Amino acid sequence: MELKWSDFSLDHTAGPILTIRGEMGKTKHERSGRVVPISPHLAEEMRTWEQTDGWVIVSARSRNGPRERVFRARDLGRAWARAGVREGVWQGRPAHCFRKGFITGLKRKGADTEAVEQLVGHKLMGQRGTYLDPDALPMRAAVAKVPKVDAATRVTAVHAVAVG
Repeated sequence: MELKWSDFSLDHTAGPILTIRGEMGKTKHERSGRVVPISPHLAEEMRTWEQTDGWVIVSARSRNGPRERVFRARDLGRAWARAGVREGVWQGRPAHCFRKGFITGLKRKGADTEAVEQLVGHKLMGQRGTYLDPDALPMRAAVAKVPKVDAATRVTAVHAVAVG
């Protein structure tokens, strides 16, 4: 809900990237912000969307106030239900199942564990986190493993979220 078109560089020389603004973070680590590569498939899809100077996802809420962009778990839960996703998958934490699915899918495809952790915003812990530069991680190789979503799946997923 808080991503802006200006956060994306779809035609970056090294490949498409997303700048996650520190103001979106909850923890000290998240508030430092970061830059991550995005899947070429996502960049390809986003190039077909109507781009504005503002938000990537236009809010369906009628009030333009401080709560317009507030994430509400119940809205996402309703979207999962409309999409026919089994309740046990998302119940209780409907937003976290995206992260769980992303991590699980990339790990099944053999992506580097630390690269995946960095992509989803987890802090690299302990001595390895102290001495490992996140820019040295094979994050581009990890996002290259993200499968392209076919049109039927995309339409169903977009409809489920947009109606919510």
